[in-house]
This record gives sequence, structure tokens and C-alpha cells, in this order.
Amino acid sequence: MEPKSIDRRILIMSDLHLGAGTNPNTGQLTPVDEFGQTQTNQWVRLLTNEWARAAGPRAIELAKELKQLNVGSPVPLAALPSLVQDKKYEITLCLNGDIFDVLQTCEPHDNREFPDGLKEDGTLANTPANVIVQLNVVRDGHPEFFRGLASHLLLGHRVDLLPGNHDRHLQNDHVWQGSVDVDGKLYHGVVGLIRKELYDLGASEEQVRDALSRLNRKPFGIYGDVWVEHGDSSDPFNRSRRPYSEMISPTPLHHEMSMALADYGVRRGFNDFEPLDPSLDNYNLDSWDFWSRALAHPFKTFKLIAAFVSALSEEGYEQSPEAETQARVADIQAMVAHVPELEAKLMAMQSETKHSYGDLSDAYARKTFASKPKRALKDALEDLERASARPFTASFPKGSGVLSRVWDALTGALDGRSPDESTKDRFRVLHKQFGINTLIQGHTHKAKDEDERMGRGQKVRYINTHTWIQRLGDWGEAKAVWGEDSRGVAVVELSKGGDGKVHSTSELYRIADASGQLVTGDIRNV
Repeated sequence: MEPKSIDRRILIMSDLHLGAGTNPNTGQLTPVDEFGQTQTNQWVRLLTNEWARAAGPRAIELAKELKQLNVGSPVPLAALPSLVQDKKYEITLCLNGDIFDVLQTCEPHDNREFPDGLKEDGTLANTPANVIVQLNVVRDGHPEFFRGLASHLLLGHRVDLLPGNHDRHLQNDHVWQGSVDVDGKLYHGVVGLIRKELYDLGASEEQVRDALSRLNRKPFGIYGDVWVEHGDSSDPFNRSRRPYSEMISPTPLHHEMSMALADYGVRRGFNDFEPLDPSLDNYNLDSWDFWSRALAHPFKTFKLIAAFVSALSEEGYEQSPEAETQARVADIQAMVAHVPELEAKLMAMQSETKHSYGDLSDAYARKTFASKPKRALKDALEDLERASARPFTASFPKGSGVLSRVWDALTGALDGRSPDESTKDRFRVLHKQFGINTLIQGHTHKAKDEDERMGRGQKVRYINTHTWIQRLGDWGEAKAVWGEDSRGVAVVELSKGGDGKVHSTSELYRIADASGQLVTGDIRNV
């Protein structure tokens, strides 16, 4: 029996890459920030369109009024009871990584000071205290975005924020909900910034508490039988040695956090390329296209290579690559146990979901989960980690000579799988162990919507939501090019069917113009 109505609508987008935005001193958009006024207008219209769409019968007139608002305008607080209680369904805004571009927000605006300053090589120290100030710089450059998040929460909807490789720092609890004092001025992390926006909108203390209860930070999202992750888990260059450790054992406020190989390249070299060749990050780091374009700027290319060599001197395993893998396995197991909601959802996946493709998860995995759930969950998570890419910096020993490390890196860094193969391996584990039938990612800046064959006549769905940054990008293998002003959004709708199971549907859409309306992505490959 088909479900009668939507219970929950999830909007999934990634790679917005908000940086320092408009410099308050110059009025100009920072060169390395490509989330400009076009994206801001589309973002505002998308939110107001969705708020109106979700409004119930008694709130429909108020919803029309909201649709005319700019996000900078105050939400009519007197209307909140009707808008919240009478809404037809809940909207979850799933921000799937690389939302805040911490790696490319390295210069202060308006005379802000970074509490931990610079490292010896002149790059900004990668400490939670510095990152908190960086986020405040992002907020100053993009006030409409933060006000939009606060309004969304205030209207009774949810925000799930999934860190990516450019904002992995959000996993650190200080960055998420802490603060830092810089010369008598207190700067807040993400939760504090949203709290201030809520107060500025006129919300009461009770309304603020209620709104913040719907703001969540997650390593990945699970919506029915849909799994959402940024995608860097399949990318050895953009994966740190311990990608989950910050959630279970945060780095102290003024201590240096670990980085991936590409983090060094972006912070110490690539940021110099961005103003000269904004489309350079359309290409993979290991491709000839990337290096042939980079060599047009020989001095900056040398600086970029020096940044990677520097990474080889600072990162590396202490015991063995296998010991590093075991540490990552222990981290993901501890991380899931650390977030009870995730553990409960993963266990429930075995019996409660149904997709338009049907129930395709492995029968043996279901039986194992039923008989030994805790042990089965740990084993499944280990399989998932081993299917993921091995971080480049976990492939050579720490403390050996530079030439030795370079040689070890070149000869042993990759485990024989490409990022695409690693993604498929992860998908197979997710499908077999947990019954996941749709995987949604970002990260690559290439839109995709296609079926993957899993054998025995089974098929699953893979969606990539591309990016919101301003450029004519490569849209993957699809024939249709969406154009410079298009932004990708995946939409998942959940509802309970007559059989008592959660039903899910997933589609890839794009925003084609300033109206913020979602239209079909038109790149379906079966």
C-alpha cells in the first residue's frame, strides 16, 4: 500500500563553500569565496518556497506572507504557533559537508585577531580557537545564510549539519558549541552563532531552546533507507588519519588538529591559485589536467608541491598501516555508540524501511543483527571502514627521512582502488549490512543520478548533488550541462505506509534561476 502523505521532507545539499564573503571594509567578495549574491538569493528563495509548501491550511496565508520575505527580515513571531503546529510536514535541511570553507578562510576581516596566530611557515594555526574566529568571519560575510538557518529552526523545522573535508573542524566540540575569548571579546562556535541569530530575530528564551533542540551535528545522515555522507570517506587525499576522533576525543582549544594531505595543499598552496584559476578544483589532484593547468603558474606550483612535502614531514603512521586501520575501526565504533540516535537508526534499518526498489538487504545480515545485534553492528562498521579509502598520510611512517617518506607514499599510499571503486565498496557494505538502497554524496562537484548494479538482479541508487559555487563546472558523465547559475539539491521524502514501514522516495533537483524553484535534474542515467 502506498503512503498517503509526507511525514518528512529532507533537502540535501553540499559544497556551498561559504568563506569570508563580502569584506566589510572594501565591499568586495573575497576572491577565494564563490558563494556570491546569486547563491544568496537562490538560498533565500529556496527556504521561503519550502516554508510555504510545508504550511498547513490555517497557516497558508501566513505562508504566503513568509514567501515574500527576505531572510534578513524578522520572522513574524506572532505567527509561529500556527506555522509550527499546523505545518503539513517537517523539513530537514541536511547540509552535507563543505558548507563553511574553513580551509579557505585564513585572513581576518575588520581587524579580527586569531588567538593562536600563525605557524612558522606563515599559515594559520589549525586550532579549535582559531577556527571559532574563522567561523565568525564567515558569519560576518554571509549574514543572510545564518539568519536563514535560525529562521528555519524557529519555524519548527530541523537542520542536520554533516562535516566535510573543508569543515571537518565542526566535529570538534569546542568549534561546535564552545567559545574563545580574544582580548576581552567572546567568539562563539556554531551553536552560539545560531543562538545569537535567534535572539536577534526576537525569539524568547523558550523559543531559542526549542529551536536549538532541532540543530544537529552528525557524521552521516540516515533517512529511511537513504544514507547521506559528504564523500571524502572514499578519497585518500582528503581523508585524515583519524577522521572520527574529534567527535569522541576533541583536540583541546589551543592545540593543533590533525589534517589530511589535501588540507596542507589548500592552506599552503592552492589558496594562491584560486583567484587566478577558479575552475582548477574541477580536476582531481592526481590528474594530468590539474598539473598542466597549475604549471601555467610555476612559482605557485612549486609552493603547492612544497606544501605536500611539508605534509609528509608532519603526518604519518607510528606503528603500521594496519594499526592505523584498526584505530579508525575503533573510532567509528565508538563514534556510533557516542551518538545513540545513530546506533538506534542503524539497528532499526534491519526491519523498518521500504524503498521503491523493494527490500534488498542481505538476509544473512538481518539474521545476524536479530541474534547478536551489538556484535553485528560492530562487525558491520568495521566492514564499512575497511571498504573506505585509506588516508594518504596513514600510508608511510612518521619520523623517517623525507625522501623515504616520499618513496613510501608514492609506492604504498593507495590500496589499489580508485575513489569511485572505494565508493562502490562502501555502498555494497551499506546495502548488504544495513539495507541502504540510496547513497547521496557531494564532494566531487559532479552531479550524478544513476543506478548501481549489485548482482543477483539487485540495483541501488547513487546521487551526487554537485556544488553551489559560481562556475561552469564539469557535471560528470551526464550529457546535460546545467549551467553556471544552477545548484544541486537532492530531496528525500519519508512517510509511513499502510504496512507500518517507513517509505522513502529520492530525487535530484536543481535550482535553475533566482526564483529558487526546484526543477528536475535531467541527468538520470539507468
